[in-house]
Amino acid sequence: MAERKSAAKSGAALAEKDRESPALRAKQGATRQQKRAETEARILDAAHLLLKEDRLAAFSLRGLAARLDMRLSHLQHYFPHASDLLARLFERFIEHDSGVFLQHFEEASGPPEQKLQKALARLLEDEAYLDSCDLFMSEMAALAREDARIARSLERYYAEYRKGAADLLARLNADLPPKKRAERAALVVSLIEGALHLRHPLAEGGGLNAKALAGAICALARM
Repeated sequence: MAERKSAAKSGAALAEKDRESPALRAKQGATRQQKRAETEARILDAAHLLLKEDRLAAFSLRGLAARLDMRLSHLQHYFPHASDLLARLFERFIEHDSGVFLQHFEEASGPPEQKLQKALARLLEDEAYLDSCDLFMSEMAALAREDARIARSLERYYAEYRKGAADLLARLNADLPPKKRAERAALVVSLIEGALHLRHPLAEGGGLNAKALAGAICALARM
């Protein structure tokens, strides 16, 4: 009788353990995923800083591992090749920063043309964003010629950029037909990107300011 009771208790304990196991495994899995995400974020932050300092030509996983005080093999567990890391870094830039201009526009007050000028002024004053643009849009554009993943990311970035520019033109001129809006959106993107890229030499000549840039975009909307 005692043996049967003991066996019954053991069976009940095992059944309870089996019921708990899926929840426990899920919790452990979530913890591992969180730790991996935190480590990846730390690696990407360090890679961003190193890329700013050394630029693409001198960037290497070995140099990054040394900066992180991490074994190269451990770093390669997360990013086997430098191209894997650079592609993810560019994706992060797109996720975090590609909508900054439209966010500034939405947050500004006043009529559309005034909102546009305020948004451009904020953009031209945002040094962190401008530094990221300088880094990614020059270095990654060059790498896109050799790496299909980065080329696809760059294509997606500009597709989203053109879509945002088309939405902006619709705010400035609701009567602009969709086809013309799409065509001029590409011009708006070129205008903003060119202005940001050449902001230092243009500013020295007094030719770049938010008011002038907003005026040019509004002129495209009214054409």
